[in-house]
Amino acid sequence: MKLWSWEKKPSTSKGRLKRGDIFCFAYDEQTYCFGRIIESDPKQSLIIVEILDHISDQPKIDEETILHAGRMIPPLNARDMNFECYNWRIIGQQEDYYAPDYDEIYTTGYVGGQLCKIDLHGNATSISQEEHSKYRYTTQLYTDEYVKNEIHECILQKKYSSILANKNYPTDPQEFGRFVNVLFAAGRYADVIEAILILLKDQQDLDTMAKLLTSCNNLEQYEDTLKYLEEYKNLYADKMRLWYYFAGDAYLGKKDYDNALTCIEKGFAECEREKGAGSLVGRAYDLAVLDFRNLRFRHESALEEQEKRTGNFIIDEDELEEYADDGVTTEVIIPDGIRKIGSHAFKNCDRIKSVIIPESVREISTGVFTGCTNLEKIQFPSHIDHIIKNPEVFEDTKWYKNQPKGQIIVGDYLYAYTGEEEEVVIRDTVRSIGSGVFRNKTGIKKVVIPANVKKIYAEAFCGCTNLETVEMAEGLERISSYAFQDCEKLKEMILPSGISSIANGVYIGCKNLREVSIPTGVKQIYEELFAGATSIQKITVGDAKLTFGHDAFGRKEKYPEALYENSPELPIHLSDGDIKQYIDFNRLPENIQAYLFVKRQSKSLASYYQKSINESNAVAIGNHITELMKTKLSAKEKKNAELFFTQYGSLM
Repeated sequence: MKLWSWEKKPSTSKGRLKRGDIFCFAYDEQTYCFGRIIESDPKQSLIIVEILDHISDQPKIDEETILHAGRMIPPLNARDMNFECYNWRIIGQQEDYYAPDYDEIYTTGYVGGQLCKIDLHGNATSISQEEHSKYRYTTQLYTDEYVKNEIHECILQKKYSSILANKNYPTDPQEFGRFVNVLFAAGRYADVIEAILILLKDQQDLDTMAKLLTSCNNLEQYEDTLKYLEEYKNLYADKMRLWYYFAGDAYLGKKDYDNALTCIEKGFAECEREKGAGSLVGRAYDLAVLDFRNLRFRHESALEEQEKRTGNFIIDEDELEEYADDGVTTEVIIPDGIRKIGSHAFKNCDRIKSVIIPESVREISTGVFTGCTNLEKIQFPSHIDHIIKNPEVFEDTKWYKNQPKGQIIVGDYLYAYTGEEEEVVIRDTVRSIGSGVFRNKTGIKKVVIPANVKKIYAEAFCGCTNLETVEMAEGLERISSYAFQDCEKLKEMILPSGISSIANGVYIGCKNLREVSIPTGVKQIYEELFAGATSIQKITVGDAKLTFGHDAFGRKEKYPEALYENSPELPIHLSDGDIKQYIDFNRLPENIQAYLFVKRQSKSLASYYQKSINESNAVAIGNHITELMKTKLSAKEKKNAELFFTQYGSLM
């Protein structure tokens, strides 16, 4: 291990960081923290670091401490940390370092449309949305301030544990200020208030007062804020704008909007007075004005919210944005006319036992009933268009936990599946199969979807690796993204003729699909629809105007060999980019070569034809184009046909 002084390398660019680098950063002017690079690959937005469980009043650390130190917090992705600034410096290197848990550290991301955990070797494994939260540290990108925010409590315990236990607060004003700063940063507002009031009652300054007043407001102790403002008003003799700011903030918290507005208006006036006196200029003036603009915005928003409030409900047009829990009500009736229940609208309303949702509701957003642990009865509308499950809506409720194993249905929307059958017959009351309902249910072999089902939402059957057969009755209209991704054993699926929309990536990884027939109602195939579906031998297209999205067969995947013989007209439907990248023109039958030239002309394809048309095929293509000119062609197609003879006539 090599260690050097803080002064040796004032800055290090992120592109030069290496696994095993030891770094130091200044938490404050008398507290230094240390860490180590676990892995660094800036090209993949990957800089995994560990913050060691050690602090010092000097930017020095020895080898023994490094080798035996634990971690303050789990490893994190620090791509956005500024290692080039003076606060962060590389002070050593531990050669051939591998973290003991190197193979157990994961980031997350989408691979082929599937949410995956990715280890530091680059190996990807699919995971559910529920599992995603386990990897918060290595997924979120952390800046310097984020890192400091994560370790406030650790610093507090390591540096000031005896002070917290015995309340023997520092008497030196500077050290006391540092102590209060750490308390405040860690969100220990009650301790901040106690420390300030006990030790410095007669030695208040504006900075200390700011922390005292902010702590009171953060704890919703608004009357205390106003009391301390009156008690120490003399401190603000020349800076009344600060007094009005804290008073305005407190009045907003109390919902005393008239007094809040008075403070805001007087605060603006004080900013202008101080600017005129020369005591508030430049950046300081701009920030002061911005503070009062923010207060005014909060004031206006509060009044708008007040106008939206109907009883305990905050409603914007036809969306229920929030339910204001009064701590008493246990049975809630949502007003008729609401079409959407917004995200987290009832979050942590744990007193509620019953909710009636009116027939007008069509959409329920993510996390609506998160934390509603006592909610045991829910009356649903008969029809729901969509439930946004990211990651959950009902799982915390007694209603959900009391549901029998199998299909959990909300109105006519299949919300979840908790059964273990090999053959699943969707109930005839279901109109929509929700997002991820059967995700990774590897025991399912057959699914029967009746005519009443109109929509299959994203990832509904994703990861059902043993699913072999899906029977669909006429009636299905839409299949959303990645609905059947990685259904490796899927052998048969006959799409209903009335289907009109098949989204991107629906069949990614379906290795056993042999033949696909696309109904006439489908007008567009989205990107990567058949990525990884390597066994496809024939695709029949119902609508001649159908268009294929980019990378229909996967990124950088060539046109499947069997399709040159069994589906030779398919390139007509691909994008220009896919034609150029994935289609070997000379593998196509000559009549299709002619057809493709006449039907598809653009500047982007010009070089493709120039490279592909030569003396060996020009005559045959020309003869087929001559025959095509005898058929009914559009004006543009006739022009394309004539273009062939102009450009390639000399080769014939």
